[in-house]
Amino acid sequence: MIRFVTRLSNSARLTPGIDFPGDFDLPRPAELCTWVDYALCRGEPDQMFVRGAAQREAAALCRRCPVILQCGIEALDNGIEYGVWGGMTERKRRALLKLHPNVESWADLVDFV
Repeated sequence: MIRFVTRLSNSARLTPGIDFPGDFDLPRPAELCTWVDYALCRGEPDQMFVRGAAQREAAALCRRCPVILQCGIEALDNGIEYGVWGGMTERKRRALLKLHPNVESWADLVDFV
């Protein structure tokens, strides 16, 4: 059985216990969606590739994002150098990678149950 994402008042329920903002009327079945489909920045990704004080504003958007963890893992596991990913600036990601140089897969450290 394929579940489609539909609007339910102000949120779309995809998985029990996880609410996403109401503008997630996706044209695909939920099973075919990736975390990127649920990112709050998906419509305006350029806002995440800024410098200086504007990075704080970008990181503030991340704090409300339902896929902040998956986004941060994507950047850490793939060595993405630029932009705000998972609420982390370039500097914060470099510091985290330097602090934990032996981590081969950040995704393996997280339980997505």
